Amino acid sequence: MGSVIEVHARERVLVLSGSGEWDLATAEQVRPHLEIAVSGAWPLIVVDLARVDFMDVAGAKPIRTAVRSLRSSGRKILLVHPRSHVEKVLRLTGLGDFVVPVEELPNVDHVQELLGLA
Repeated sequence: MGSVIEVHARERVLVLSGSGEWDLATAEQVRPHLEIAVSGAWPLIVVDLARVDFMDVAGAKPIRTAVRSLRSSGRKILLVHPRSHVEKVLRLTGLGDFVVPVEELPNVDHVQELLGLA
């Protein structure tokens, strides 16, 4: 099974909604979307992982690369809705601090609406 990413952009937020498996075989499908997000000017990037069925360390690598790229820019990347086994991989790979409950998301450019919460 591959991975699919849907992109929803507003002026100040970019939401990437992932699905499928994020692993060694699909990391190259995920990476370009995150590279575009990082190269843009959105102050907030939200990665919705609700429909990601599986993630391993290789699948988390594009996210780690994006986090490193954004670190000095003052921009944020937040990870929402990971399933418990996906969240465990995120925590093991040092990405746990970027996982936030959706109710703690800033409502920049109606991000809750983009996530289907409003």
